[in-house]
Amino acid sequence: MESIRVDASIISQFTKKTVRVIGKLIDKSTGAGTAIVQCNGSIQLKFQNQQALLESLTLNNWYECIGIVDTDNSVKVIQIIDFGDQISEPAVTKLVEMSHKVPELFYTSLS
Repeated sequence: MESIRVDASIISQFTKKTVRVIGKLIDKSTGAGTAIVQCNGSIQLKFQNQQALLESLTLNNWYECIGIVDTDNSVKVIQIIDFGDQISEPAVTKLVEMSHKVPELFYTSLS
């Protein structure tokens, strides 16, 4: 499954598309089935029938989330990968920027 890297500054351009978001977990609500990651702004993650996965997430760790952007710019989680707590936020921002400036280096197709 191909997915484009986004952050909060451009997520609205990808409604109903599968995306990748790398962000720092700043809040989670197991009761609501949601979490918030910081990635050049805030993005809400929605966990549907994934309570154990949501409970396993650690505040202030960085995660890469693969999911589908909803009409409210939240992301319905398909998969999430723990990147730990030692990531350069400016590097993540630059990665998103470069993946859109030179997409042929990162993707085989953008449809």
